[in-house]
Amino acid sequence: METTFHGIDRILRLPDVMHVTGLRRTKIYDLINAGDFPPPLHLGPRAVGWKASDIQHWIDTRRLACEARWDAKSGKRFFDIKG
Repeated sequence: METTFHGIDRILRLPDVMHVTGLRRTKIYDLINAGDFPPPLHLGPRAVGWKASDIQHWIDTRRLACEARWDAKSGKRFFDIKG
């Protein structure tokens, strides 16, 4: 995901965040309330957005957490994302 435009951090609106993360609106706000997702920036009275770099960092952190999980029985990884 391209996080900058001419060196400026892009702002993603909710539909873009939902598309990139694969999460629905309710889950995103549940994770925000739990402190497990970057909070939005308030752009106006009824508009919010997220810094693309914050969303990319959250995705990368989740990917690394998945790669680090091991199946206790077999000693193999549950899930391994390459890329």
